[in-house]
Amino acid sequence: MISQDMSDRLIELFVFIDDACKDIDSAVDKHGYELPTYSGKMTLSEVLTILIFYHDSQYKCFKYYYTDMVQMRLKSYFPSTVSYKRLLTIIGRCIPHLCLLARKRCSLSQLTKRYFIDSKKLPVCHNRRIHSHKVFDCLASRGKSSTGWFFGFKIHLIINNLGEIVVSVQKPMGKIQLKSYLVFND
Repeated sequence: MISQDMSDRLIELFVFIDDACKDIDSAVDKHGYELPTYSGKMTLSEVLTILIFYHDSQYKCFKYYYTDMVQMRLKSYFPSTVSYKRLLTIIGRCIPHLCLLARKRCSLSQLTKRYFIDSKKLPVCHNRRIHSHKVFDCLASRGKSSTGWFFGFKIHLIINNLGEIVVSVQKPMGKIQLKSYLVFND
């Protein structure tokens, strides 16, 4: 069983994700776009809640988190869980919703007068394996950070003084103009 505080956070997270997924689906249908669909034992909101709630848990390995925490301790919250291998195939269909959910969450951040900008490298392989790397061949590129050269992406975050992410931009290495994303209140 989990603590009452953790239970409240899980329920609050699920309600936010479920409402956001309904809004995203209605907006997608309204504009005529098509997202990957999923129909199965678990709902899309449940899968996204499991993915996001993992970062609130103390687990370092997602497989142990899912098999121990979700399938055993959170069985009352997720009564129709699927096997771990099946969940991994479902996650791929949830990525567009997850990206749109992150964008929606950023839009709910408060606009303040103080912002902090930071970036982090997201390497996709070691420098020695750049020439044989094929997964992100067309997307990733070489870049340099304060710790040295790497091959991959760079994520740029603009955070307000309340700790909320206002803008998140993930780009291949190269020059990026963050000035266009800054919003200042006068």
